[in-house]
Order: sequence, then C-alpha cells, then structure tokens
Amino acid sequence: MKFIKNNLLKSLLSITLKSFIFLNLTVSPMSFACTKTVTISASINWPPISYLKNNTFHGLDIDILNHVLPKAGLCWNYVHYPSSSRSLKELKKGNVDILFAASITKEREKYAVYSAPYRDEVMQLFAHTKNQQKLESFTQDKFNILAISTKSVIAINRGSYYGEMFAQFKELCGNCVVETNFTDERINMIKLNRVDFAIEELLAGNHLIKKLNISEYVEATPITINRNPVYLMLNPNTFNENDIKRLNKAILQSTNEINNLINSYELALTQ
Repeated sequence: MKFIKNNLLKSLLSITLKSFIFLNLTVSPMSFACTKTVTISASINWPPISYLKNNTFHGLDIDILNHVLPKAGLCWNYVHYPSSSRSLKELKKGNVDILFAASITKEREKYAVYSAPYRDEVMQLFAHTKNQQKLESFTQDKFNILAISTKSVIAINRGSYYGEMFAQFKELCGNCVVETNFTDERINMIKLNRVDFAIEELLAGNHLIKKLNISEYVEATPITINRNPVYLMLNPNTFNENDIKRLNKAILQSTNEINNLINSYELALTQ
C-alpha cells in the first residue's frame, strides 16, 4: 500500500512539474500576478527589433514589452505568423491581442485600438553602394518621377506602412514595388542587384549590414521615407478603456527604461 501511495505521489508530482514547465514556456514570468493574459504576434526574424533564438524571443521591442506589460498587470504569450499582413488579419479575426511597432492608419482604426506611442520608428531608404545614379533621381517628394523616369524597383515589407506619400507612389506604380517578409531577404536583394532599393527600419537595416559584413555593397542612404511614432496595436475585444489607461500609464512609467534600451541598441551598432 505504501508503495502504491509513493508511486501515486510521484506521478502527481511529475504531472505538476510538467504543467509548470509548460506554463513557463507559454506565459510570461508574471503569470501569477496578472489581471489577464494576452497573445502577442512577434517576428522571428527582425533583428534587433524582434527575433527568435533558442526558442525565446529577443530584441528591442521584446525588451520594451518586458518593462511595460508587467506594470500594466498583463501576462502574455507569443505567436508567430509568416508576415505582418497575416498578423494584421489574425488581430482582426480576434486571434491576436497585441501587435507592436504599429503605425496608425485609417484602415486599421476600423478594427483596432492603440496604446500611447512608445518609441519613434525611422523608415530609411537603403541602396547598393554603386547605385548613385538612380539614387540622385530619388527625392522624398518625387516618388512619381522615380516610377516613370527610372523604373526603379523597391523592396518593402509585406503589410508594413510607410506613410501616405509612399502609399500614393505604390498605387501609381505597383510594378515598382516588391513585397517580401524579412529584412535579410530585402538587403540580400540589394546586394545581388535584384532590386534598386529597399525600405527598412533604420536600426534593423544597419544591424543586418554589420552582422553580414556587407557595408561595401549595401548602405543606408540619407533619405528618410517615413518617420513616425509607433504604438501597440490592440484588439478592442480584449482591451477595454481601463485596460488601455493602465497600459498607457505603464508606457509613461517606462520612459527612462525605453530610452536607455534604444540608446544601448544604437550604441551596439557602433562597436
């Protein structure tokens, strides 16, 4: 009888431990102090903003979330989709609660709400180092001239927003734009001269150039396509008005930590 009890105890302990391990893999460390658990769509290949390493998400915005969400009383788990456009669709369907690094557009406001802004995003034009002739014809207010006179091809991230001016350019010359899912794809396309330009988040583009040691081929140009604050894009069925107020307060309380994180990531590019 004692042997049976011991085996039963061991079995129960094993089940408990396995359950605990599962929770730690899927839910944030603040699981036992949170008011609700939310699902966040994160990129596995957008260093240094968001990327997966050893089955754990890392990056600037991941670090920012680690500071902000516990202060808002939130626990979270991550999911991944193959593109930003797919993530937007999943939030619209209610399968995702938060998208980070999101810009506000009229279309997105139809099915989502937003937090306060938490950092600025700089979308920069990247080019081949030997592409000066076409670069000279490119100015921020002449996307239409670029489309007609140079027939340049620009690689962009599928589902991303680059401002109203670029949206008009894309509508004018759809064949001038190639959409892909990952930064490394677009940077490599520049290196191989398969596209003339790419638009990348400045930090992410410079990070990849340094990591791949390809500065002799690809560079950030002086041209900023769009600079704007980014937000947490929220599922309105998950976040009520009080939830958003707590989240915005948490963002404000994390201002110093966020600025320090941004500075540390920018500094890493110079070392």
